[in-house]
Amino acid sequence: MLKQYVGLTNLRWVSGLLLMACSGAYVKEVGDITGSGGQGGGVITTHAGSGGAGATTAQAGQGTGGTVSTGGGGTGGGEQGVPPTCEGCTVDVLGPADEVLFAEKHSTVSANIVAVASERVLRKIEATLQITKRTSAAWVVYEEVDGQYVLRVDQATKLDPSDGVFSSEPLEFPLQAGHRYAFGVYLNVGACYENDAPESNELSFGNVVGMSFGGGGDYHETHELVAIFGSQFAMRLFTSAPE
Repeated sequence: MLKQYVGLTNLRWVSGLLLMACSGAYVKEVGDITGSGGQGGGVITTHAGSGGAGATTAQAGQGTGGTVSTGGGGTGGGEQGVPPTCEGCTVDVLGPADEVLFAEKHSTVSANIVAVASERVLRKIEATLQITKRTSAAWVVYEEVDGQYVLRVDQATKLDPSDGVFSSEPLEFPLQAGHRYAFGVYLNVGACYENDAPESNELSFGNVVGMSFGGGGDYHETHELVAIFGSQFAMRLFTSAPE
């Protein structure tokens, strides 16, 4: 039986920083929020399907392995031989998932902060989640600009109850060498799996600085993300070389 990660036992030194983030306040439903994407540029906004309807899986053509969830933005389902949505992508595995859920709160953003060392194009994000009831969600990417994080990708969706791997719709977002990005998922209700002993901090295109957990407000207005060193949310990043 999965055990709930309660009280942030291993993260006492950041409890003060996370107090406001874990206030449990609800935000408006995704799609009703009209806040800007912050400073430093526009936001790539897409709206995924309803999700959670039992997405199919297929083997990733190239890269480091694993399966590719396709369609919807929902959970992985049975293997049905559907072609991968990211042919030729490199797949970087973060975590991977432990048997621990990171403290379930409302209206949170769970992200992995990565220092990018080589230029890539982000094609898709997958995350291992536990969704207990249908919820608003969004796949998000923030970029660090002058010490603050700016929302660059905002792919809103709805997720149905399930426990497993959820996938974004296909993305096409350039990652610049020398920049830091936070790759994550916003959940109005639900929890992410985390690992405080990740297999590696090295990715094919950079290094994981740590994971970030925050919430209790409008994720469009998030500008400060604090990296929790030595921990990673269970996630897979699909990237390709720039054309």
